[in-house]
Formats: sequence, structure tokens, C-alpha cells
Amino acid sequence: MSEIFLGFVNRAVVAGWLVLAVIVLRLLLRRAPRSVVCLLWGVAALRLLLPFSIPSAASLVPSAETVVPASIYSARPVIETGIPVVNSQVSDYLQDHYFEGVTVPAGAAARLTDTLSVLWLAGMALLLLYCLGTYLHLRSRLRTAVRLRDNLWQSEWVDSPFVLGLFRPRIYLPFSLDGDTLAHVEAHERAHIARGDHVWKLLAFLLLAAYWFHPLLWAAYFLFCRDLESACDERVVRDLDGEGRRQYSRALLRCAAPRRRVAPCPVAFGELGVGARIKGVLHYRKPAFWVVLIAVIALIVTAVCFLTDPPVKDGLQWLRTRRSYNLGETSLLISYGPGSQPFYNHALTGEQRRELSRLLRSVTDDQLTDAGFDMEYPPGASLVFGGSVALSRPMAISRPGVVLLYYKGARTYVNSPDLANWLEGVLPGAPLTWRCTYSHGKPDSGLTLYMDFSFISLEIHHATGSFAGGTPPVCVKEADGSIAVTSGCVSVLWDGDHCATWTPPQWDGTAENAPGADTFGLLWADRSNPSVYRRAELHVFPMVVSADGQEAVIDWYITPVFSTVPLRYSLEGGDLFLSTPYPVIDRVTFNDFYGAEDFDVDGDGVKERCTMGMGPTSGLFTFTFAAQAGDEVKYASIFNTGWCTPSFVWENGVLKVRGVDGANLYDISVRDRAVILSADGKELPAWGGFPPES
Repeated sequence: MSEIFLGFVNRAVVAGWLVLAVIVLRLLLRRAPRSVVCLLWGVAALRLLLPFSIPSAASLVPSAETVVPASIYSARPVIETGIPVVNSQVSDYLQDHYFEGVTVPAGAAARLTDTLSVLWLAGMALLLLYCLGTYLHLRSRLRTAVRLRDNLWQSEWVDSPFVLGLFRPRIYLPFSLDGDTLAHVEAHERAHIARGDHVWKLLAFLLLAAYWFHPLLWAAYFLFCRDLESACDERVVRDLDGEGRRQYSRALLRCAAPRRRVAPCPVAFGELGVGARIKGVLHYRKPAFWVVLIAVIALIVTAVCFLTDPPVKDGLQWLRTRRSYNLGETSLLISYGPGSQPFYNHALTGEQRRELSRLLRSVTDDQLTDAGFDMEYPPGASLVFGGSVALSRPMAISRPGVVLLYYKGARTYVNSPDLANWLEGVLPGAPLTWRCTYSHGKPDSGLTLYMDFSFISLEIHHATGSFAGGTPPVCVKEADGSIAVTSGCVSVLWDGDHCATWTPPQWDGTAENAPGADTFGLLWADRSNPSVYRRAELHVFPMVVSADGQEAVIDWYITPVFSTVPLRYSLEGGDLFLSTPYPVIDRVTFNDFYGAEDFDVDGDGVKERCTMGMGPTSGLFTFTFAAQAGDEVKYASIFNTGWCTPSFVWENGVLKVRGVDGANLYDISVRDRAVILSADGKELPAWGGFPPES
């Protein structure tokens, strides 16, 4: 319901610009036929009715989607007015004051939208009930009306003539009308019927009921009703002479009704703007041809400029105008084929956001190539921004250095090797494929997960999947060799030979009972820093290869969708191995949390890869330093200092360490297998007995 409501809100905002344009044209085209002005209001109604529009470079609509529906579920909603100054002010305010879970409660935007959706439906229901009540009340009072002739009726309850009825409209008159007044009134009301105004006014009110929250549309409704009456006046008086127009004006004055509330049903002779209508009748002149021509041209131009949206090529411009914090509000989409589109929350880091913003600004129009239209995302991974814009690197793409840009179904190739390399580093790689054979509904084997690095504790969370037939989804090999079964979460609390096996659910080979996708979350603490938990997420998706009687084959696509630390994944038969790219010495992982540089630390003419990372202690601050040549760690140390943020810095071509204690720069040297950090002849203390003796 929230998305439906936001769709109405976005259409109302766009129609608001069109209403403003019609109001201005209405003033400029005062000498034009009112029937053309009524058609301008029809363009506004069409914009409100159509759930889609055609992209056009001639569009004057600033933004077709002011509120991005998908963004209400993110940390900060995205407002896109199409006006840079307004966008900047709104974005700056939201950045400073709005972040769900921090400055406002989590889910605040979604809950507010749900509440507004209910209020919107309640307001619409009240207006529709008012319309129905007005009609029924009027019909009940007209039960005593008597026919004068044809569809002309008279009633003592009628103060001013009007038309009532949808399929068989009747004209209701007061008994007091006679002679020329009756003739002019009858001509006016029959003009209403001939033009179908009794239908158009009802449709206009129904639109008002659906968009009651927009004040400009209330103004549009009243002006439209007034223009309906003026258009009928023109239709009647264009064949009258001067005396006939004066008689018509007297009839208007005689039948003038007191001011009413908004009336959805009858179109009344003396209901709206009687004074202005009398003035218009008395001074009426048949419009010149050039006036009519200008009015028709204005009508066509208005339709072209406001029934269309800005062209889809603005997708790149949409991304370029995002602030770096907006670019972080993304979702990761992984598609394995048509109809397969699982989403995952995937916030970019601050560094990734800044780099993406820089890369997007550097792309020129010469690097863009049209790639057609397709609402389906290709197999592979994509970053989705706000639900309408996406950057993708399809698995099947054969053009190196090319990124696929989506904008509401329109596809554009972006020839940017830098952007492609960045996207490949952010998105998960191609999935691993594990083939599972089913016999008589049961899988012949399971998928065993091995963690090829040292940890203190490990939890495996099984998020989704089928438990049909009692098949255990996860089995864990305990330290004593026994097998433990879990139904959703398993904790592995030892360090050594450990593994967990996932058994796919049973399957009878029918399409309607085919197994679904599964998600596994891994949470562990390693010895390099036991106080900080690492997290990773694996997604498995089934693709049926064959299903023949009691035998079936499924390819399970295994995709690592998220990890807080770099991990390597490999599949050997039914064994999935997870390992860290960082070296591990005596159960301590030497990571690069504080940075990495290439520098010849021992003077042998070969540069080592120097890394500094978080230490293995809890409650005592330590940091690691390793110098690595290829896969071999030549030197390594752990340093014990007060709390600090060490970093690498270059001075005259020599690598040094700063940030340990004030402004001191520490020289890097080696002794035996250890790294030595020293400043002013004083060495930084090492932690414990590391490195261990050979």
C-alpha cells in the first residue's frame, strides 16, 4: 500500500507543475475559446490517470519521481525534486538530522508512509461518501418533480437550474422560469449535455477524491468547473445578437444561486462566477482565427511537455548528482536467471562512496552507448540505487572495461575500465557451482564447510530453507567425532579440525515442490583480535538441471555476498573451503587494517609487502607488523603501546610509521625474524615472546 500511495504522491507532484502551467496559460489566453482551456484541464487529468509516461527531451517535468519509493526502507529517504538548489538543501538537512537507528528510530520513514497511506485512504473514502450522500439526498428531494417536456423537469426544491444523471441526464428547473429566461436556460443546460459536462465534472471530482491531499488540485477543480460554465455560455451566445446576450445575462442574474460547497454531481446554470460570466457574455466576440490557432498550439505544446518525463539517459546524471552518502544507500542484487532476484542490504564504505562519486563524475557522454531496453537484470551481481538505477557487471558480458547502467529499464553501456575495476572489487564474483544428485527424493550428499584459519568461536546461522522430511539442514562434526544436528544455528567452540555439513532438503522432483534459496550467516572471533567478531554471508540458489522420475540433478550456485574481512573461497567436490588471504603465524592473523605498503625492509634489493593490522589481545592495545615476500612471511612482530592509530608515511623515499606517540616517526628495521620500530634510538616494546622461536 505504501508504494501505491507514493505513486499517487509522485503523480500529484508532477501534475502540480502542469496545473501551474494551465493557470498561467488560462490568464494569457483570455480571448481564446474556453473549450480549449477545458482541454488543457483534460491534459492535467490525463497526467493524473496514467501510471506511466513516455521519456522525451522536450519534457518540462523537473522530476518524475520526487519521492523514491524504495528509499523509505533505507537509512535515509531519497528526495529528488529535479531542482538542484532544492535537492541540495533537502539533502544537506537529511544528512545532518536524519539517519534511521541513530537520529531517528529505525524504520521511521516506512512507518510514517504507512500512516499517511491510511490517512490518504480515509480522506478518499470520506470524499466518495460525500459524493454519494449528496447525490442520494438530491434524488430524494426531486421525487416530487414533474415533467415539463422531454427531459425537462420542474421542482419546488430547485433554486437554480442544473443537470443531474449520468446515462439519462435530466434538466431540473424551478417553477418560476418562463418565456425567454426558460429558453436561454434550456439552451445552456442542453449545451452541457451535448458536451458531456455532467460526466466530466463527476470524473474530475473522483480524481480530486484520489488526490485530495494536493491543494493545487482543489484550485484546479474549481477553475475547471468555472471554465465548463463559461464554455457553455460561449456555445449558446455565439449565435445571439446584442439583445439576446442581454436577455441571457438577465437570465444568469435571475438564476444566480447562493455560494455552495464543492458539488460533485450537478452542473448548475447559475452556480459559479456569475458576475464574471455576465461580463464575458456582454463583451463576447468570436475569437479570431489566429487566437484559436495559438490556443491549439499551446494545448499541443503543453501536452508534449508535461505528459512526458525527462529522458532515461539522465540515469548517469542521476548518479552524478548523488552526494557520497546517498551512494551508500544501495542494495546488492544477485540474479541467476529470469525471475531470480534476491536482494541483500549492502552499504558501501565511506571510501567506496567517495571513489564511486569521483569515477561517475569523470565519465563523459562519449563513453556511453545505448544497449536497448530490458526490465530484467542479467545473470550476475548489480548495485541498485533507490530502486530505479543500477550498475551491473553481467557474467556473460564480453566487453572488458564496460559497466551496464540501468535506468527504469533502459540499458546503457559505460565504457570505463576504472569504473569496471572498482565495481568488480565491490560486487561478489561469479558463483561457485555444486552439483547435487537426488535419488528417490533424497540428496546423495551434503555440502561441507571448512574454515581454513584459526578461530576461537564460530556460529553458523541458517536463515532460510526447507526442513521437509526431517532432513537436518546443518550437521556439525564435534571434536570427539560425533555428529550434532542443528535446526537453525550451530556454535563451534573448539579450534582444530572442524567442519559443518549442509544437507539440502528432500525433493520429489516436481516443479511446485522444488527447493528454494538458502542463506547462511557466519559469525566468528579469531585469535588476532578475539574481542571483534567477523561476519560473512553465503547465498545458495538452486537451478534444476534434470528431473526424471526418481532421479534428479540440481546445480546449487554458491555466492559469497558479504564479508567484513577478505576471504578466499574454493570448492572441491562437495567441500567448500574458506580461507583468509592474510598470513597466520602461531594462530595470529596478520591483517592490513592500518595499511599496506611495498618497501625493502632488509636492504636485499627486493621489496617486501609491509602490513600493519589489529593485534590479537583484548583489553590491551596491540598492533601487528608483517613483511611478506610473496606467500612467505619473512619478518613479523606484535607491538604493545597505548591506544593509537598507527599509519605508514613516506619521508624522502623511506617508509616510516607514525601515529604511535605524538609526532614521532619510527624507523623500520629487522633483526632475526622480527620487525624493529625505533625512534631516537629507542625501540618500541614488543608484545610477549613474539615472534616464536624457529
